Amino acid sequence: MKKICLYLFVSFVLLSCSDDFLKENDIEILETSIVVVPNMFQTIPIYWEKAKNAKFSIVSSPKWLNVVSVSENFENGIAYITCNAPLNEDFDKTGFYYDLMKLNVAGVGECRVEVMYVEVGNPSIQVDENITVHYNSHYGSSIYLTVSNISDGILIWKIAEYPAWITIENEDYILSRYQTRDVVLSINSQFFSSTTGILTGDIVIISNDKEKPSVTAKVSVDLRLF
Repeated sequence: MKKICLYLFVSFVLLSCSDDFLKENDIEILETSIVVVPNMFQTIPIYWEKAKNAKFSIVSSPKWLNVVSVSENFENGIAYITCNAPLNEDFDKTGFYYDLMKLNVAGVGECRVEVMYVEVGNPSIQVDENITVHYNSHYGSSIYLTVSNISDGILIWKIAEYPAWITIENEDYILSRYQTRDVVLSINSQFFSSTTGILTGDIVIISNDKEKPSVTAKVSVDLRLF
């Protein structure tokens, strides 16, 4: 079992394993990761293109992981595993705990899937409550929604709703302690020709913040010429 400190970013967590570890027994480790939050049932897609439509079984998995169900086979290189992890007293500190699951795929061979247990602690979300932009003065630059985790927990959050006139490339993130993320908001070009006034709407963010599981940011973009 490999414990990764809270202070590291998630991207670093996935890169922190040595080449020898990743090539253990010459079994391929898939790019898919199973990220498990205690006491949450999750259905995770597993991607392995070479598996195509083959049947598969789980050879081994972390002792703290409860596998509820699996799809009988891959379909076009995608399989599904439903699992959860009860609260584990061995993981007493906020952070990431890393292990592997081994799969046996009929006619293809074995592969490994990264499994990460996240002890989230008590995260606290903070967002811009109001975003007001005169778009003429911002033309050619980016509009941002700033989301912060203002505690020493791990914040897992997702943008659940946003106006049709906004495009957002990534809608879910993980923030470590006191980390901030700027989400780029792009205005759909079709609205420039159909709208000459002010566009308004709400961006709804859901998270694992126990006190504020849902927060709303109001966004207003003025398209009028001055």
